[in-house]
Amino acid sequence: MKDNRKYKRNPYTREVIFTVEGIEYQGVIQNFSVAGMFIKTDEFFSLGTAVALTFPSCDKTKQLKFHAEIIRNTDDGIGVKFLRSREAL
Repeated sequence: MKDNRKYKRNPYTREVIFTVEGIEYQGVIQNFSVAGMFIKTDEFFSLGTAVALTFPSCDKTKQLKFHAEIIRNTDDGIGVKFLRSREAL
């Protein structure tokens, strides 16, 4: 089956804290691209819901925060699309 994604997905495994409607959840990033990422979680959210993602930088000296929107739900987790550039907290 052909993958019609605009951007290549890169495998990546890292824990992430994400906030939806003021409540913090934990998940595991499974892959990412320049446009978004897939997060493994048992939680279910409505499409279009805003989410804030926080995780440590590669060198673990800063916390990175991304603002995103949920664009996909599966039995394994959620797909999110980044809304703006990352910020260091």
